[in-house]
Amino acid sequence: MKKFSLITLSLLAYLNTVYGQNNTIVVGVDMVEPKTPTFKVTSALPLTADFSKPVIIKFDGTTLPAGYKVTKAAETTDDLIQDTGDLKIYTITVKNLKATEIKLKIDATDVPTLDVSIKNTNVPNEKIGTGSASAAYKFFKAHFGSMFTDFDNRYDRDGNKAYFFFDENGTPVGPVPVNVDADDYMIVYVAIPKGTDGIYAIKVEGEYKGKDLVFRPGTPIPTGATQGKTPEEDTGYDYIIGEAGPFSPEKATIKIFKMGDELSSLNVPINELYHGAFGVSFISTRLEKPVFDVFPINGTDDNTINTTNKGIRTLVTFNYIFYWKPSIDWLEGKLKKSSNITRGRDVLKEATFLERLNPMFGVSINSEWRENFFVGGNFEFVRGGSISAGYHYGKIQQLVDKSFVLGQDVFTGTKADIKLTDAWKWDFFFGLTLDTRIFSRIFARN
Repeated sequence: MKKFSLITLSLLAYLNTVYGQNNTIVVGVDMVEPKTPTFKVTSALPLTADFSKPVIIKFDGTTLPAGYKVTKAAETTDDLIQDTGDLKIYTITVKNLKATEIKLKIDATDVPTLDVSIKNTNVPNEKIGTGSASAAYKFFKAHFGSMFTDFDNRYDRDGNKAYFFFDENGTPVGPVPVNVDADDYMIVYVAIPKGTDGIYAIKVEGEYKGKDLVFRPGTPIPTGATQGKTPEEDTGYDYIIGEAGPFSPEKATIKIFKMGDELSSLNVPINELYHGAFGVSFISTRLEKPVFDVFPINGTDDNTINTTNKGIRTLVTFNYIFYWKPSIDWLEGKLKKSSNITRGRDVLKEATFLERLNPMFGVSINSEWRENFFVGGNFEFVRGGSISAGYHYGKIQQLVDKSFVLGQDVFTGTKADIKLTDAWKWDFFFGLTLDTRIFSRIFARN
């Protein structure tokens, strides 16, 4: 026979405080001689417990029969983890939270077996993560307010943070953030039953590979999420938090674990960040490129020099558009020592006004591309389409004799005798720019 100890009393008091008496099943022992000792359940019937918390089997009485133990009944297929407590206490953790019932066998030497059936009072609802009536939803709403209820707030664009909320079954609570990009941090919250933080874990898998320059098309780093919990009011829930990132495209995976077993995983697409884009522009330039020739002077027998092909010209140019705003954001973070992450623009997000306004540099698309350069500004009025304006710096020809008055002074030679020299000049241009992908599709169809 074994004596009831002070250690047992202390342990039972602790377990009842953490998990509640509703999860404690009390089993008595009738040791009155000359009768055969028997087990009997002294808790109120039917026996119920919350399987999301450990189930406590407590033996009541001052003495116990030899070799007493608690085992799983053969018809119970749900996985159980059973820990033997201090003498009279068995702590049982049900791994399958969807189980509606577990059956146990209580045995001892020369004592008839007692069959015990315990029903689950907290069978998970498959839709718990989406309904406003879910316990996790109410918990997050009470503690995070508009950051949780206003789905736009789940992605902090300026702070480069995306917030994810899960219930204790690993189900996302409400919509998850979209357009997470390669300089964002992922903040993961999991609502768990109070007192069970030690059996839950968060892991975010991904990799970060910084890139030097990424133009809009025409060694993995292990990441462990930190965990912690916050003091909680009497709601029956607490939460753990994990923070990880940033991650490179194409995805990162959030995994929720309970007692080492994976409850769920969520793949989060990671958008590429671009430092610039290529475009094709149709521009009008005021930089004239005249052709000189010999013409007769009206009413006389004399000739003069004059020009043709004067006026505004239309050219097609190939441009590089530099996304300057992310570089300024990076420099600001560097100066403040708050971040050293290479920045870029996520083109899948709707651009702000400043992100739409960018410098551009280009050359003409013809055999004279070495003689025509363009620098200016580019305003993206719609995705893939921009208005461009700036200065055209190009090589033209002009008369060597700068004093000669075209169309008036007499010239006695032929066209081959006209003496010309090269000159580089500036003038204004204006045009429409298309993303190279759009330009390619136009030509493909034609």
